[in-house]
Amino acid sequence: MTNRLEFFRQQMASFEGTSDPQKAIEKGYYIEQPRNSLANTIAAKIALRPTSRHLLIGGIGSGKTTQLLMTCDRLNEIEDISAHYVDVSLYTDISEIKPGSLLAITGLVLSKLRDDWEEIGLKDDINYIDKYAYGSLESISLETINNTQKQMEKISDKFGLKNKHFLQTEGLLNLNKESKKKYKNIHQKIQLIKSNLSKHKFIVLLFDGLDRFNDNESMLKLIQADIELISQLNLGIILVSPISLNYDNYQEALKQEFNNNVHYQPYFDIENDENAHDFFDNILKLRSSENFIQKSARELLIAYSGGILRDLINLTQNSIEEAYFSDSDILEESHVNSAINSFSQTKIFGISNPELEILEKVARGETFLPRSDEHIHLLITQAILEYHYPKKRYAVHPALLPLIQKTLA
Repeated sequence: MTNRLEFFRQQMASFEGTSDPQKAIEKGYYIEQPRNSLANTIAAKIALRPTSRHLLIGGIGSGKTTQLLMTCDRLNEIEDISAHYVDVSLYTDISEIKPGSLLAITGLVLSKLRDDWEEIGLKDDINYIDKYAYGSLESISLETINNTQKQMEKISDKFGLKNKHFLQTEGLLNLNKESKKKYKNIHQKIQLIKSNLSKHKFIVLLFDGLDRFNDNESMLKLIQADIELISQLNLGIILVSPISLNYDNYQEALKQEFNNNVHYQPYFDIENDENAHDFFDNILKLRSSENFIQKSARELLIAYSGGILRDLINLTQNSIEEAYFSDSDILEESHVNSAINSFSQTKIFGISNPELEILEKVARGETFLPRSDEHIHLLITQAILEYHYPKKRYAVHPALLPLIQKTLA
């Protein structure tokens, strides 16, 4: 392997956009956000009220997971708090999540916090939580066969078990319809498990991954069904939700469910906020080898990221690739410009003609008011970006501007 290839592999790895944020933190890539970060804010609020519940809203790639992980680390520095990061996608299909799912996941997480359940006589309760979280397929005796005959025959045929009778128990993680009886039973078991965990520590669960769930009505039902039950266990809760909730008519309901603890992770206004610009510049400097990225190239990368952390990372990696194939040993403006061309085409994919008209108006400086489905879709897909500091404003993603300007010419 040549030294150049090895060097470029290292640079690419430093800007791996799909990598685990936890690994990025462990590698020392975390830089404190300008002003007071959400990690500091939420950690301080939970330190004061360890059983409080919080909702974290923000766009894909805005840095929510990193802030959640840092919140978890800071909470675990407090002697009487035990915080646990939970990736919901590891337990169930996010697109299929239903009321009861978060309650079931809570039971599964708590059951892993000690391993001597059999010694204290609670092994059956742990098994119950597993059974009603995931569901089960059980053989049953002939004496129990009556109304379930057709169901068992169907299941036996499905699995090729003609001579046996089986009963399928549906779990909360794959439940087709609401079952308040299941909620009540598993909630009681979780209460019992919780009471046998450390009585000297508050437990806080940080649920991540639901920002990719795009059914707002179902999301609200999930919150209303599960969050109250989990709170009754005297647990602290932080829940990440999709940015679309911020633009729907559920704000008051969400404030009520989370006692006004609704936090928004905005994008960084690198154009008007010098601290945000320096924050992005420091990220590039920290992750790349010294003098590898020219200053003018860094400025282009920052500008065309739009203040979205993930776009900064992905655009930089694409630019590194351009530099490698150009036989250059440094990353220059020309490489960034080539990457921007491809990046822009990806960004504009799927934008309808009515949405394009909205983008053109915003590019001309007209006021943007998110009031229609097209407006909301542009915000969710990050074609339009919402900034909060130094003042609230909306802008077309910089990577789309060159394409829009061609249509205006």
